[in-house]
Parts: sequence; C-alpha cells; structure tokens
Amino acid sequence: MSETTSSPTSQSTEHEQSSALLLVRAANSGDERATKQLLEAVAPRVRRVVRVILGIGHPDCDDVTQLALIAFTRGLQAFRGECQPAHYASRIAVRRAGLFVAGDLGVALNEAASDDGVTREQLRAPNALAELSRTAPSLRSLLTLALSPEYAETRWQFGPKLGNTRF
Repeated sequence: MSETTSSPTSQSTEHEQSSALLLVRAANSGDERATKQLLEAVAPRVRRVVRVILGIGHPDCDDVTQLALIAFTRGLQAFRGECQPAHYASRIAVRRAGLFVAGDLGVALNEAASDDGVTREQLRAPNALAELSRTAPSLRSLLTLALSPEYAETRWQFGPKLGNTRF
C-alpha cells in the first residue's frame, strides 16, 4: 500500500509557479494589473542582483534596476516558462548590470546569445546582429539597451565615478 502524496511545501511551490505563469500570460495579453503585480513580485530580486553587481551604494543602482525591469517587461513574450519569472528577470538583470559594469558588449552578447540558442559562429556571420535582432529576443533587448542614450549617459560618465570601485 504505497500512496504518493505531495508535501505541503511542494504543493505550495507548484501553486506559486502556476500563479506566476498565469500572471505572465495575463501580462502578455495586455493586462496592466497583471504586469504591475509581476513587476512588484520580481523587483526586489532584480534590485538585489543589481546591488550585488554594482555595489550597494552605487549611485546608478536605481537606473540599472529600472532598465532591467523594462527589459524584463519587453522580454515577457520570449519567456518560455522553463523557470520562475523572478529567475528570468534576474538573468536579465545580471546581463544589464554586467554590461553596465564591464562595458563589454561582446561578452554580454555572447551570454545573451547562448540564452537564445545562438552560437558564436552565428554571431560572427555577416549582418548577424541585424538578422539575429529580429529573431533572438535577448539579443534585441541587449542591443537596444547598449545603443540607447540612457545607457550611454549612465555608463560613460566623465570624471571619477562615485560608489564602489572594484579592482
């Protein structure tokens, strides 16, 4: 007599996962309330990720957090549901904050490409960025950020930067 039962913890986790996926579907269909709820749910984790990478006292934490949340919202159509939305948002935040800190678009593009299943060879092909930006949502989002005036203004400040300096 072996009966399989789920523990209350696993049932709770499954319920949270299905609730989060329902929010994503609703947000993708244009439900502004669902989008707001989803952003409220993932924002603390995104903020923590950005603070870890930039440093807690970095003056641009709020700006980079906002850019990551915007990218998350724009990237929801590409979300496949293979992980929690908060994990998906934190991956986007890692790329945004990493690009901000390193300023190395090549490294960030390679990372985003691997998330979209794009190989390095495909990235190096003639006109690859133009072609892949139409088909690979992570690459399109990252290129949009890297080429935006807001990113340039925040990242490429002249003079000494305040906050955490890493050596």
